[in-house]
Amino acid sequence: MERKSNIDIIKGLAIILMVYGHTFGVARDFIYLFHMPVFIFISGYCVNSNHSKDIPSLEHYFFTRVKRLLVPYWIYNICFVICNNLFIRLNFYTDNYAFKQDVAFIQKAAQSLAEHLGLKDTALAIYQVITFELIPQMGSASWFLVVLFIVCVIHFVLQFIANHITNTYLNKIYWVGIFLINAGLAQAISGGFASDAPIASYHLQIFEVYTCFLLGVFFRTIEASKDFADGFNVSRAFTILKNNKLFAILAGLISFCLLLLMQNAGTLEMSKMYIVNAVFLVF
Repeated sequence: MERKSNIDIIKGLAIILMVYGHTFGVARDFIYLFHMPVFIFISGYCVNSNHSKDIPSLEHYFFTRVKRLLVPYWIYNICFVICNNLFIRLNFYTDNYAFKQDVAFIQKAAQSLAEHLGLKDTALAIYQVITFELIPQMGSASWFLVVLFIVCVIHFVLQFIANHITNTYLNKIYWVGIFLINAGLAQAISGGFASDAPIASYHLQIFEVYTCFLLGVFFRTIEASKDFADGFNVSRAFTILKNNKLFAILAGLISFCLLLLMQNAGTLEMSKMYIVNAVFLVF
């Protein structure tokens, strides 16, 4: 798949909005309706199905994902552990009561932001980072890297299985079934555990993330389709619509208005596994 500049632009805008959202500023709930789902959707949109054609390809993909997602996660969070006492000295970490209230949702870090770590504690914390038992306060947003890694591996294993389903209709039923089961589990977990879910509980976030990831995969599949019923060319229709400025403006305005309306029903806290419900997330 050739690199598309519009994808880079979308990711760039989402990154800016993500940083702003973490300042707890104006319109935070509105931004949280779409900024993380956009990242995940694009990840699914950009997947290369060739990675699932055989076992060697799967193995190569697995280690590539480790290198690109887990290694940066380990490096940064180990550095954050080592710099813990420095962060306290610089007042990045504080025992200020008001601040602790603001970040109370981040694991239990709010109770220990100003705790100095000795050599033994530092070694233990590094071990916990490597084994995914701990995310330092400074690296809390990196939960996404681990969850995306798990989702990518799961998807390509499922894709490998799907490659052996030669019947087109059974293949579609297979993917629709996976999507519905996944979205249903995301809703069940969100409804049952959202208020207490720590960021480190990766198993809680897999289903919501994979739901958005699959939407990206499905959209890309439809967009790349050559022919549809009665000879209708789907990819050509997409190209015409995307190149139509009036369509782009109307689509943008409609999407913006829909998000404003959705804000009245709630927001998305994907790191806490709070999605309101599966239909809300998908919509």
